[in-house]
Amino acid sequence: MTTRIFIPQPALRDLVHYFLYVESKLDAGAKETICPFPPSPQHCIYFYLNDRMRAQRAGETEFIRKPTSLVVGPQLTRVNLQLGTNHRMLCVAFHPGGLYRFLGVPMEGMCDQDFDSMDIIGSQTREINEQLMESEDPITAKNILERFMIARLNRVKTLLPADLALKELIQSGGNMPVEKLASLACLSTRQLERVCKE
Repeated sequence: MTTRIFIPQPALRDLVHYFLYVESKLDAGAKETICPFPPSPQHCIYFYLNDRMRAQRAGETEFIRKPTSLVVGPQLTRVNLQLGTNHRMLCVAFHPGGLYRFLGVPMEGMCDQDFDSMDIIGSQTREINEQLMESEDPITAKNILERFMIARLNRVKTLLPADLALKELIQSGGNMPVEKLASLACLSTRQLERVCKE
């Protein structure tokens, strides 16, 4: 298995925490791998460059085949992922508020959900998927995705004090009083709650 983590170009660093590339090829005749994926607050876009992934939510019995690209909001439920025998995946992991700023879609409606990127980002996703599938190495794949994201920066919502405050919260390991977080965000605690849901 190959795993690579890439720090984004400076133009994307207030949106994107990192890019993650994973590649795994199983021997001929090997069974597909099932990996438990724990609940996570991370907001991501996943691109599957070879085999499509199947997912099974906790409490369900069926594995559902997923699209070649997924937008995933904060997850409260464990998911079992069934990976193909020729697995290649590229993930964009956003800072808190980054996916909202990039897409303009409130996260409250994306909680514990995943969506076909075509439905949220649009037809450009198909072109990006095709380019990524043709890429032969992790760096080329990451560069394709970075160019796509940089081209969309003119649509991105402005960075607000709340976005910076949430980064501080993550860096503190979640060990920060709500009142201090609200103060850093230049908001009341009630306003902060509304912004966090967004």
